[in-house]
Amino acid sequence: MKENKKILEELYEARKTISLLEDELKETNSGLLQMTLEMDDRVQERSLEIIAANEALEREIAEQKRLQKELRQANKKLKEVDEVKSDFLSKLSHELRTPLSIISEGIAICLDGTAGPLLPKQTKFLTSAQDAIDRVGRLVNDLLDLSRIESGKMILRRRTIDLCEIMDRVYEQYNEKAKKKEIALEKKYPDRSIKLFADEDKMLQIFGNLVTNSLRFTKKRDIITLEIKDGKDYVKCCVSDTGSGINKKDIDKLFTKFEQFGRPGGTGYRGTGLGLTIVKELVEEHGGKVWVESEVKKGTRFYFTLEKVDFPKILIVDDDEEIARLIRTFLDEDNYEIDMCHTGEKALLKVKDKTYAMIILDMHLPGMNGDEVLQELKKNKKTRNIPVLVTSGYLLESSILNKMVEDEIPTLPKPFKRNRLRDIVKDLLSG
Repeated sequence: MKENKKILEELYEARKTISLLEDELKETNSGLLQMTLEMDDRVQERSLEIIAANEALEREIAEQKRLQKELRQANKKLKEVDEVKSDFLSKLSHELRTPLSIISEGIAICLDGTAGPLLPKQTKFLTSAQDAIDRVGRLVNDLLDLSRIESGKMILRRRTIDLCEIMDRVYEQYNEKAKKKEIALEKKYPDRSIKLFADEDKMLQIFGNLVTNSLRFTKKRDIITLEIKDGKDYVKCCVSDTGSGINKKDIDKLFTKFEQFGRPGGTGYRGTGLGLTIVKELVEEHGGKVWVESEVKKGTRFYFTLEKVDFPKILIVDDDEEIARLIRTFLDEDNYEIDMCHTGEKALLKVKDKTYAMIILDMHLPGMNGDEVLQELKKNKKTRNIPVLVTSGYLLESSILNKMVEDEIPTLPKPFKRNRLRDIVKDLLSG
């Protein structure tokens, strides 16, 4: 009896426990259901946010594409306008040159007395007119240079030059002008030659533009100094003056085309705004850079560097040793590094071992002829783009001539003049 009672009590307790567990389970299920509902709401809310973000992103991408398209179209139009402007400036400059030359020569004839004696007042007026014509002539030349630079038609005719000699020539050219203004023109450079492979005319133009600029902004008893310092990879040049200096706010605009502003102390000289722009472009074409340092009332220093590039290696291939030596003599004054050989087979061996900037190739060679050498050069990735100048003492077959024209390979019939050979070599090395 007691055992049954105990069992009933245990069953009762177990039932209570089960009932409590059922209540807890219901409560847990209710909580889980609530959490699930909340989670569904959050997921739905987040999904709506993602959808909205994606739609905004798609709108942004579409807007970016539209803006990019408009920018491309605007750039295309700007380029077309720039090309039209450059073409106009080029044609205008060419058209102005002839009448300017005629006017200038006419005035010069009058001033030197060829057309008869002049009264002092006539001489004064004609001299003023000549100065004005010279200024217009410089403007025309600047416009033409700018047009060539912007159209990519500026060609550097590099040759071996002595930069110290260039400076001497600039000094001689501008010293009289400086003396007339009672300005001292000085020069400083090493007591040895500084050889560069550069365009001689462009070097004169760079120094000339900078000296001209200094002369405009200096006065009586000021000093203009030309200086060259030799370095390992670059040559550093400087044209400095003790003039009025440049306002700090204007320094960043110095090399912008058509920018015109006076230095401190008055309205200043109003030039074309092209001289310094051309200096920057020409220096950069030579692998250098240009910058300026200036203090108001203390002066200005224009610095530029010129990269030291290797002198070109040229291979002369001609079975006539005397002609090969003659070609070498013609080119020696430009300081090229020159190799010679006398057969096509040896030429191909040499181009495997060395990198040449150019090949001067005779077409009539023993064994492998010049045409066969050209075909082999084309097959090799290393040699296919080497500029070639073809020479020949005989008339070339029409089929070979057609190939030369098609491949844009210049030909030079023998005998040829020294300057003609040098000019073609410079053009080919200039690309």
